[in-house]
Amino acid sequence: MQLGELYQKVESPETAESECGQIMERLKANERNLRSFFNSMDQMLFVLDARKQILFANDTALSLLGCSEDELTGQSVLRLHPPKRGAEASRLIEEMLTGKTDHGAIPIIAKDGRQIPVEIRISAGLWNGEDAIFCIAKALTSANAPEEKYVKAFQSGPALMAFNETEIGRYLELDDAFLKTLGYTREEITTNITFLELFFSQSLDGFFFMMLDEPVSWHDSVDKEQALDFIFDHQRMTKVNDAMLLQYNATREQFTGLTPNDFFAHDLAQGRQVWRAFFDKGHLHIDTDERKCDGTPMWIEGDYICLYDAQGRIMGHFGIQRDITLRKQTEKTLAKQHRELQEAIQQLEQSRNMLQLIIESIPLRVFWKDKNLHYLGCNHLFARDAGFTYPYQLLGKTDHELVWSEQAELYRNDDSEIIELCQPKTDIIERQTTPTGTTMWLNTSKVPLQTTNGDVFGILGIYENITQRKQADEVLRESEARFRALFEQTHDAVFILDLTGQLLLTNQCAAHLLGYTVDEIKGLCVKDISAEADQSLNVIERLTAGEEIPLYERIFRKKDGQIVPVEINVELVRDESGAPLHIQSVVRDISERKQAENAIRLANEQLRHQV
Repeated sequence: MQLGELYQKVESPETAESECGQIMERLKANERNLRSFFNSMDQMLFVLDARKQILFANDTALSLLGCSEDELTGQSVLRLHPPKRGAEASRLIEEMLTGKTDHGAIPIIAKDGRQIPVEIRISAGLWNGEDAIFCIAKALTSANAPEEKYVKAFQSGPALMAFNETEIGRYLELDDAFLKTLGYTREEITTNITFLELFFSQSLDGFFFMMLDEPVSWHDSVDKEQALDFIFDHQRMTKVNDAMLLQYNATREQFTGLTPNDFFAHDLAQGRQVWRAFFDKGHLHIDTDERKCDGTPMWIEGDYICLYDAQGRIMGHFGIQRDITLRKQTEKTLAKQHRELQEAIQQLEQSRNMLQLIIESIPLRVFWKDKNLHYLGCNHLFARDAGFTYPYQLLGKTDHELVWSEQAELYRNDDSEIIELCQPKTDIIERQTTPTGTTMWLNTSKVPLQTTNGDVFGILGIYENITQRKQADEVLRESEARFRALFEQTHDAVFILDLTGQLLLTNQCAAHLLGYTVDEIKGLCVKDISAEADQSLNVIERLTAGEEIPLYERIFRKKDGQIVPVEINVELVRDESGAPLHIQSVVRDISERKQAENAIRLANEQLRHQV
């Protein structure tokens, strides 16, 4: 088999490597896009490995911490927190990863020693195809530090927090759980409207109150579907901060007074399901598919808490929410890229399995080496020729370490020439020592292995064991030599004809018989040398029809026109399958015998006349 044919039938290791290279290029492009996106964020982002060591930090993190990327990469993220709070940070990370909580607050330390209060959120994902942890940290300034306390209150005691708001925004009644969680006294809050208004208005997250026209009872004995009908018509947006208006691209006049029917006009079933789950629990953390006031889709992550009156009826609720559309889009993109990567890996694996199956199925020895002529792989046939059971046992070895070490330099010289010239060598007939010490004959072909840039990184070789063919060729040569000697040394003329009577081969005696040279006879046919052409052609037809022809006589015509009587022994030569190959004819000159016969006949006639 020629090497070109092998390439048509077998996908080379370079093809599989090329596929893998294309996948890696796509992954690198995706990573560059993600890095660009992460660096555009105004919040700190860290990517951690499973041991919580930093793999990547965005520009915001580097700027706030005053560190370079090299200083952070490889460090444990726990070292960014105060030493006394390392255990707390580790516990907080685990709780967020297991879903016990979705965020937490703990300071981190800048390079100059400053402690920066931050709120952190953590989620699991993939980075460069490996499991990773994504950590987003939002710095809490003095202006939004109260927001952290408010969020803490919201998460810690949802059912116990209760307060009333007057039309002017003064907070009159707050329960002890609310005050204890916030960390303020009742006097600090109820007498300081400016403090809470500043907290409410300056938050980066959307803050709002939605109050019911009338309180509603919500318990198992209530017809909750009927109650939802009332709630969706009569719970209105009463107070909202600027961040909330920005999320919905709305003015305060447009937003104030909106009801759940307005917010979920695109999907009332979803809205009612969310509201029912929320009122059942009294608090809720959820991601919802919502619409801006201009109809633009967006995703909202929200934390909501019910507000109750003294009779335990729901008066409305308070909410904190943020636009996570970009995050959802990123998650969707990452999920799509992950699926594509998994599909590409699966296809690559299938391609490799198919290649391995083909390499193991073809009746040839296949091997490949690196540029330093160390074996990178082979099939089982090659491994057995080398005296091993499995292909992996050859990995890293050179020809000097194998059973054919005597031929190693010859093989390596060929390999080096192929790599240097970047040219294949095919049909190399060479010897190879076997594990039993005998010698076998190979027909070897080798080609350089190249990258997509054309750089040679090794060689691929195949060979066929042609020992039996070599032995058969030797027997055939010996047989042909004996035949040629017999053919030329016999005193009879020998003619080899095709099945139409065309002369293919004659010996020197045949040429001498007819007065031609050997070269002149080639190309002649029976009609050119037989004075009885029709009878001669008839003999050929009978012979090819399967009839055995006994010894017969014929008159041949020589080159100078003279005739010569001959005796012919003819036979049809067939191949191993019985198909006719050619006609072999042994011709003897009987001129002298004919003259003797004529002399005897004349003498006999003279005797009869005398008598």
